[in-house]
Amino acid sequence: MKQKVMVYVIAIAICAVGFPFYYGFTHGPDHTIDKMFTYLMVNNFIDSHGKKAKEANDAIAPMCASKEAAEKIALSVGMMVMPIVGSDGYEYDILKTIKDGDSATVSVKLYSGEKSVVADFKLNKVKNGDPLESFFGRWVLQGVEKGK
Repeated sequence: MKQKVMVYVIAIAICAVGFPFYYGFTHGPDHTIDKMFTYLMVNNFIDSHGKKAKEANDAIAPMCASKEAAEKIALSVGMMVMPIVGSDGYEYDILKTIKDGDSATVSVKLYSGEKSVVADFKLNKVKNGDPLESFFGRWVLQGVEKGK
């Protein structure tokens, strides 16, 4: 009986210590960027003609600090992607992430064939929403600019 209790205590301790690391890893700034691009690409919100701009704004608004930030980010990403988009669309790779407390910059390479552009996404951590987000925080997009 004591062995079972000890096993349960150890399991609970491992979960209590491991969960914050798991949550931080799976809900970091990179995750927010992946979520945004996956949603935009799956729904084909950014195309070579800049169509569906309003739908793209609405789609990424929950990941942004405000609706105005969502509009600016969608417009900026669209403007950066339009010159490089080919008939096959575009792809992206996360180059690096720099965290500084509750702010982060994620550099992303957007490319289609030989053409590419780098975008730097600015994110901040906010602590609101559901209980997990209130405790651990959630990364929201603040803005984007052309990278160096």
